[in-house]
Amino acid sequence: MDALWHFYLAIVLAIVLIPRLIAWLIAWFASERAPRQERDIESAQRQERDLERAPANVEQQQLGLNEEGLYRQWLKERLDERTALEKERVRIQNLSPKAFAQLIADLPSIRSRVEYLLEIAERQLPKGNPLFFWDTISKLQGILSHGIPDKVCAVKKQAGVGRALEQAETLEREAKLFHERLQSLADRAKGLEAFAQEHALRCAYEERQLKDFKWQLIRPKSSFTLGDFSDGGDGGGGGD
Repeated sequence: MDALWHFYLAIVLAIVLIPRLIAWLIAWFASERAPRQERDIESAQRQERDLERAPANVEQQQLGLNEEGLYRQWLKERLDERTALEKERVRIQNLSPKAFAQLIADLPSIRSRVEYLLEIAERQLPKGNPLFFWDTISKLQGILSHGIPDKVCAVKKQAGVGRALEQAETLEREAKLFHERLQSLADRAKGLEAFAQEHALRCAYEERQLKDFKWQLIRPKSSFTLGDFSDGGDGGGGGD
């Protein structure tokens, strides 16, 4: 009889408690699921934002790489120009009589080359190619500031009084007029938006090159040995 009563009691308790247990479990799962859904939503939104920014980041990185490439190309061209001018300076310092005669014969062609480059630069304004314009201006600056003065100096050094000296002095005077014409072209270009932007970019490149050069001068040696600071090194110097 007691066993039967306990059995009925267990059934009643089960009928009463099981629905409550199920309801509690449902509520618990729901409470756990809500924060998880919020986290999933936040994660999805974050990924979406990252994807939206990704193209911009890639584009910015690509622009940086392109800019670096343009700087390296500009630097190489400027170094090539300076190297050529330096080689020419060394070449004309001690000319043989035959080479000196050739230098005198080439003086008119130097004038013609400057006039030709000036005409090319003039044709680029106002709607030409800024990159090509400033490259031409750079070549002209090298010729007028270094090429012609170096050749005139070589002629004056070796020619003495005579026709060759007159030709060199004439070229020297014309170079000053060419320089004024060049400066006028550059000033006109700086008043045009596209040409002014290219000029500003080149100025920034020159500033960066100068900073890099200064850094190379002050940069400490990449490596050293303890022997450089040892007493033995000092002792070796004191024994002299």
